[in-house]
Amino acid sequence: MLKYCSFCGQDKDAEQDFPLNGSEKCWDCYYQSAIERPLPRYWKESINPHADPKAQYIAAAKRNIERDRLQKEQKDRCAICDMHAAENGKGLALDHDHETDAIRGLLCNKCNLLIGMADDNPALLRAAAEYLEKHKARSENEQTLPASPLPSS
Repeated sequence: MLKYCSFCGQDKDAEQDFPLNGSEKCWDCYYQSAIERPLPRYWKESINPHADPKAQYIAAAKRNIERDRLQKEQKDRCAICDMHAAENGKGLALDHDHETDAIRGLLCNKCNLLIGMADDNPALLRAAAEYLEKHKARSENEQTLPASPLPSS
């Protein structure tokens, strides 16, 4: 399906060449307007000098659109622990699969680190949860022994 770009005046593919936020400006026009102004600091730090800058811009813009959608969908709360972004102090991280780069959701810093330290391995996280539950149950059931008096010398 074709869509008309009101900036360059061309008909382009609606799904491939336009953001999914209903914009009347195509990705090419977004990119052109972006290179005419200075890049934000966080883009400068993450730019790969060997990659196509236009592709990087489009990928970053898509991540920002996805972040906005997820913030509304998750009501600004971590997808795992339900902590609100304001309580976190650092905001929420955009969690993604490191192999496919697919975005999964927004996480607080602790939950994002938890998943990262487990190498995105659900079996490892389940084993860790079982370990904690086993030891929690044992410590709740154990009776504390009375302190034995020290032998007198």
